[in-house]
Parts: sequence; C-alpha cells; structure tokens
Amino acid sequence: MATPTTTNPLLQAARDGDERSVSMLVRGSQFHTMVNGKNEYGRTALMLAAMNGHINLLQLLVQHLGYMCHTDQIHVVDNDGRTALMLAAMHGHTNVVQYLLEQKADLSVADNGGRTALMLASACGHIALIQLFLLRSADIHRVDNEGKTALMMASTNGHADVVRLLRPTTYTAASHIDQNGKTALMIAAANGHANVVQVLLEKSPDSQTSHIDPVQHVNDADKEGKTALLLASEHGHDSVVKILLSRNACVLHTDTKDRTALLLATTNGHEAVVRRLLLAGAAVNFTDPDGRAALTIASAHGLEVVVQWLLNAQANVNVCDRHGRTPLMLAAINGHETAAKWLLNADAKVNVIDRNDKTALMLASASGHDRVVQRLLAAGANVHLCDSNGHTALLLASRQGHSAIVQRLQNAGAAMDPNPTATTATTPERGPPSDDTAAMPSASANDVCAKRHETNEERPLGQNYFTFSGLRAAMPPASTAEEEPAIEELQARFTLCTASE
Repeated sequence: MATPTTTNPLLQAARDGDERSVSMLVRGSQFHTMVNGKNEYGRTALMLAAMNGHINLLQLLVQHLGYMCHTDQIHVVDNDGRTALMLAAMHGHTNVVQYLLEQKADLSVADNGGRTALMLASACGHIALIQLFLLRSADIHRVDNEGKTALMMASTNGHADVVRLLRPTTYTAASHIDQNGKTALMIAAANGHANVVQVLLEKSPDSQTSHIDPVQHVNDADKEGKTALLLASEHGHDSVVKILLSRNACVLHTDTKDRTALLLATTNGHEAVVRRLLLAGAAVNFTDPDGRAALTIASAHGLEVVVQWLLNAQANVNVCDRHGRTPLMLAAINGHETAAKWLLNADAKVNVIDRNDKTALMLASASGHDRVVQRLLAAGANVHLCDSNGHTALLLASRQGHSAIVQRLQNAGAAMDPNPTATTATTPERGPPSDDTAAMPSASANDVCAKRHETNEERPLGQNYFTFSGLRAAMPPASTAEEEPAIEELQARFTLCTASE
C-alpha cells in the first residue's frame, strides 16, 4: 500500500537529498517501516534516492538495511515495474548505476512495458551508461512489448551517438521490425532525425558486417506499406527526405492505400518536401483510390505555391476524382481564389460538371465565395447551366443568402427562372475519369522502384517527366545560401537523366 510522502518523512528526505534528516531517521525505531513505505507512484526511499542521483543517501540506506534487506529493496519495483536501477538509468546517474550493479542489481529485469535498463538509457541518450551496460553484457537484441530494441528507442528520440554505438554491434538486427513493421530507419525518418538516418545508412566499420550494405533496406515498408521516404514525406521532414533520395529511396513506392510520398506530402501541406520530390521525378499525375492527384489535393487545400509547382511539372489540370470533381471545382468550393487563378491560367475547363451535374461556378456560388465567382465568370463560366436538381448557380446562391453573388450573377445574365430550351454558347462537359497510365510505368510502382535500385538509375524507365527549367522558374529563390547548391545538384541529375532518354 502506498504511503503518502507527507506521512513518511523518509520518502521526502530521500527525494530531496536531505542527508541530515535521513541520518537521523535511519537510527529511529520506525526506520524499517518507513524504508518499506511507498509514495503514490509505488516508489520507496531507496528508489527516490537513486532516481534523483543522491549517491550518499543511497549508500546510507543500504548500509542500514543489512545485506538481505537491501538486496530485496534493490529489486523492489514501482507502479511501472521499474527498479531503482532502471530509474537511475533513465535519469543518467552513472555513479548510482555503478553502485547498484555492485550491490547485485539485476540488469535483465524489464518493466511493465518490457523495457530494460539498457532500453531506458538508450531512449534517454545516456551513452556512458550504455557503454557500462554493454561491458556488463546487457542483451542488446531484446525487444519490449511493442517489439522495439534499444537501437529503435535511441532512433525514436534522435540520439545519433547512441545509435552509432549500438549499430555496429547489432547490425545484423538493423532490419529488425517492431509490431508495426517498422525498422529503426523508418522510426528515425518518421520522427525527423536526419542525423540518425545518416548514421543508420552508413556502412558499418565492423569487419564482420562491412559487407552488408544498409542502403538495401532503404525501401523496406512497414505494415501500412510505408517506406522511410513515405514516412518522412508525410511528416514534412525535408532534410530526411533529401538524405533518403540520395540513397536511392524510391519516389514511386505506394503504401497499402495506394498513396505515394508526393500525395502524402501534399495532403499534409509540406511544400519543401513536395518540391524536393518533384525534382526527384515523383509521378505527378498518380492518383489514389479516390481519384485524387497531388494537384487535386493542393487545390482543395489552397496550397498556392504547390499548385504552381505541380502545374509546371505537367500535372493534369482537369483530372477528376471519384466524385467527378476537378481541381478547379475543389478550389472553387473551398474559396481558394489564387489557386483557381493558376488553374484557369493553365487552361482548366471552367464548365465541367461533376456527378451531380454541378459546375465550379455552382459550387463557389453556393459556398459564398464571391471572388472565385468573379474569376470564374471572367473565364467564361456558363451562368445558365443547371445541376441534377434543376438548380442554377443563381438559385443556389440565393437560397444560401449570398446577395453579392446573386447580384454578380444577374449582372452576368443569369435569370432566376431560366428557359430550359434556351441555347447557350457553352455546353456542359463531364470531366474524364482519372487515368494513371500516363503517370506511371506499365509495371507496378514498387516493381519499378526495385528495378531502379538494381540498375542505380536516377529515374524509372517509361516515366513521363517534366523539364527542370519550368519547375525551377515557378519556385521561390533559395531560402539559404546552402540550398542553392543543392538545387544545382538536382538540376545536374535531371540533365543527366534526360540526356540518356
């Protein structure tokens, strides 16, 4: 039963490092009662002294406990199943850990999550302790309840020095996967730890493992089909993406939901990653199962710069999703006037209808986006068309109370009760179904990735690519002096690839 700190003075003194009070309490008649007491977290005075690095207090408690008692106390666990050794390891108290090991603390004990002292020290980046544990033959291949090793825990938190220490020794397990199918490389990439990714992709200096090329695992995928590149792209870690691409990470790989790195980066609004993927030859017109291309997503979210880049990369401006909606329609319904401008400048069809026979003008009018309506009218939007319910843009705007749009549509010749037999200068057109054949090679994307890796080609064969100059012209200037050489390097790669086609 836990004893509150306020009613057990030994717990408070041990936590605070109050040596004078502890010296008095260990001589009192209630010492053995108090020393077995626990706080609300299930921690004893010995644990609190160890956790807070109070080595003198710890030694004092051990001396007054006697051999049998202090051995039992050392192996007592708190509510999380952690011993004094684990708590000291988590907080990086090397002298305390050394003392506890001398007192026969068990290095193999795991907490409720299956984590050992080595794992906890690795997760916290305490390299001196890890070196000590390795000298004590700690089990580096052991996994916790989620299938994670000490190497993975260090990778999760970005401790590159720990990863460098553990990797040569555990290199045969570098491709070990956790319960989610993730490797240490995937974990580091997802968390944006470029320094760890760099270390994991280095060739081992160990003579016994130097024949193993870590790059062979760069395109491994987890249970969701996501590679390190997809994970880094999804979370917007541009520096990691740069490293992975330089190590032949495949830009065409798709996850179990048929999403590429470009689609994931666009969905999450990571502009820098989108640019880098485009420069690396990402399939710009590839669509997910809902028929959404990167341009569809960027237009819906109003990512104006990304829309420009995608258009300059020869994105299909009239691609339709499963609802029959084009990028222009999605920009219109969400009120993204600048995105609509770029789409119209790229010859987006203004009178295309979706599966409900609605045009971009109807969608913008119903949603109350006056500036978009103005731009669509200037581009020749037909004000007389009706949707599947017989509603015009004017009627939809009127029903929603958008008076300014009603006036604008009427000024453009719209009538509240249009003549259904009236001829118009423009006939509605249903958007074509999305077609991935121009965007992807005949083989599957992942097969092409494997072929690309084998031949060390910069880009897969059969891909329809855009010109570097068109994309570069749409990009803002390099934000740093270091970025421009990187762009020039990518341009050189483009020139080399196009020359061989």
